[in-house]
Amino acid sequence: MGGSIIIFVLAVVALLPLSSAADLLSQPPLVPGSDAARLTTLGDQFYWDGRFGEAQVAYERALALDDRSLAANLGLGRIADLRSDADQARAHYSKAFQTNPTHPEAVLAFASVVTGVARQTLLGNFLTLNRHSTNDDRNSDAVARLAIERKLAGRAVGSVADPHQTYRLALSELRSNNLPSGLLLSARINGGKLLSLQLDSGAQGMVLNPEAGRAAGLEILAGAAMFGFGSEQPLLGNVALAASVEFGTLKIANILAQVSDAKLVPYADGLIGLDVFKDFIIHLNARSRRLDLEPFESSEACGDCSQAYRLDNLLLLQAKINGQAEGNFILDTGSAISLISHVMLAGSGRTTRLEGAQGQQEVVRGSTPVSFRVGSQRFLTFDYGTLDTGRISARYRTSIAGVMGYALLREINLMVDFRRGLVKLSR
Repeated sequence: MGGSIIIFVLAVVALLPLSSAADLLSQPPLVPGSDAARLTTLGDQFYWDGRFGEAQVAYERALALDDRSLAANLGLGRIADLRSDADQARAHYSKAFQTNPTHPEAVLAFASVVTGVARQTLLGNFLTLNRHSTNDDRNSDAVARLAIERKLAGRAVGSVADPHQTYRLALSELRSNNLPSGLLLSARINGGKLLSLQLDSGAQGMVLNPEAGRAAGLEILAGAAMFGFGSEQPLLGNVALAASVEFGTLKIANILAQVSDAKLVPYADGLIGLDVFKDFIIHLNARSRRLDLEPFESSEACGDCSQAYRLDNLLLLQAKINGQAEGNFILDTGSAISLISHVMLAGSGRTTRLEGAQGQQEVVRGSTPVSFRVGSQRFLTFDYGTLDTGRISARYRTSIAGVMGYALLREINLMVDFRRGLVKLSR
């Protein structure tokens, strides 16, 4: 699975025991200051546990007690981001910034919902305010973002030449060790040679191997540190701009690409994230080897869709494993198999190490089938592994239960609506 260019490593706050959570939410708080603070702490705990609905309730109750609560507004902004509600995210981050325009986290959050000179100014302010936090990974991230913004100089990123057409893109199946492990999409960057990119719903933008990146005529914007699911250390590279990318008749201008210093994808020229096609309703049918892109204006309401939570470019779906343990799983066509936290499911097979775009990780391969229930749908897979998901959970400050990988998704029709954060899985 490809990683995001920009990763926030946030400190986990001191948390209340969950046994007190129901009591605090059910009783009417009476003291605005202390109870508002306790509720935001509780909301942070719920967020960490992936219980986003309860986190929202806690933050809302805190804000009802103290309408200038910076922590509650930041929390509700994060929830709005998860739910693809850009207007609400902007409103809450703006209120947090107005409450304290010198608070580093409020400044950084507000920077994420503005554009142009305003974003550059806020990123610069954050770096000044946070300069004494020398071990804060957000500093290097903000430096990279600021360099990208300055070099883009107002150019729009990911502009589709004609978003009102329907496009049908042919795919081929990637096989490693003679086993199906993903899907490949052909692309041409800046009029160059045809490249083969792995379709990876866990990647952001394009990720290119060094050779493909050097030959593509890219404009280098900034240095980058790339993390994958199993990464202990980031893989270094650059963020660059592809002026033009063609997928058959579909043309998109100014796509951001991460170019790694070392070969990241062994069986292709790189990765292409589903988020590149966010201006369409995305229909992925692995069995028929097709990626269909439908204009938003011709789409219909989706009553049987599931709400996906968006963490940067990642899509999280709530799933129940074997009818028991429940958690948030990354939708990840770039992972050959599904991966499940060993906290949710004890491993019962052999231990092995998986390598790929998601990094190297030690997993216990499953020996009996496991079921994923998403909404009213139930899907069975034999090809999965259990592992420790603590590292990626800490990176995103919320509990990640694992990934739903290609071995499962290749048997499913997948619909993704990035604008509304909706996903539909069907047979």
